[in-house]
Amino acid sequence: MDQPANLQPNTTLQTARSLLFAAPPGHGYAVIDPDFCPQILAMIEQHHVEHAALLGRHFAPDLLRRSPHLVKLDPFSPFSDWLLSGWGRSWGIYAVSSASMDTLREHFRSLVMVLDPSGTPLFFRYYDPRVFGVYLPTVNEQEADCVFGPVASYIFEEEDTHAILRFSRKNKLLKVDRFDVTAGITAQPSTPSTQDFGLSSKYSALRSRPAGPRTHH
Repeated sequence: MDQPANLQPNTTLQTARSLLFAAPPGHGYAVIDPDFCPQILAMIEQHHVEHAALLGRHFAPDLLRRSPHLVKLDPFSPFSDWLLSGWGRSWGIYAVSSASMDTLREHFRSLVMVLDPSGTPLFFRYYDPRVFGVYLPTVNEQEADCVFGPVASYIFEEEDTHAILRFSRKNKLLKVDRFDVTAGITAQPSTPSTQDFGLSSKYSALRSRPAGPRTHH
């Protein structure tokens, strides 16, 4: 079994909890990848967590067993603390939203399949924070409308440093807050960004592949 990242876990947990649960009327959710968190289904069952698989029944059985799962987080449930203790292991991404579970399930399902520029459907592993952290800064306004939908903010780990990143929107502009986990909840967020992150060559290869998340029928 893999070992936790060397992160000062109490500080990370407190900071993540603050971002997920201290902003009513929204609720905290997570989209978890069972390929990286194989115990997720057993933990969901053990703690009676409200959840939904994001792949429909028309997918092959081997893919269904690996379906990402949307889970609703309860700030008072041991499940939430257990899940957040996996910070730094690429288990998934987190979201804050006031939408219903059904609405969010349909939203996140709509992002699983994308079309490349030639119209070929591809799986989009947006729930891997290493993928999402590369893709999300490159989106234009139309793509951001699609990716955010009913979501107020996305929260996930920064690759390499494991700092906490929070992406939200203000007046249609992408806003990025970065929290240094070694500084806890007193960390200062970065200045809201108004620039086009797509200029970086680091993101160009990924941006040319997905033509923006779309529902695949």
